[in-house]
Amino acid sequence: MQCPRCTDYELKTVKSDDIEVDQCPNCLGIWFDVSEMTALVEKQNLDGIKLSGKPGGMRTIVPLNCPRDGTLMDMVNDVKAADVQMDVCPTCGGRWLDGGELDRLRERGMLANLKNFFVTYILPD
Repeated sequence: MQCPRCTDYELKTVKSDDIEVDQCPNCLGIWFDVSEMTALVEKQNLDGIKLSGKPGGMRTIVPLNCPRDGTLMDMVNDVKAADVQMDVCPTCGGRWLDGGELDRLRERGMLANLKNFFVTYILPD
């Protein structure tokens, strides 16, 4: 799959214990399938996934295309983390976080609240 932010880079599979996600080697953005995000929210230790760093691509108000199926993704903000914006595919339910966004959520101690955010706003029926 191509990175939806950089578009010139292939996403690479990275693993933290039994969870595999796809990460861009350039911008460090992370693509999560639905089951991957649910499992990730439960984990305290994310060794193997590069969390820090600035995104290589620039955040724009233009929606991204899903790397899995090409559908235009919806941008979702949480009022508790205004500088973190998740892109969600309405077709496959996959999610994209730009490089550094997962780290910012963890730094604020919001990982515990992240599960509630996903259940409320993100998870498909």
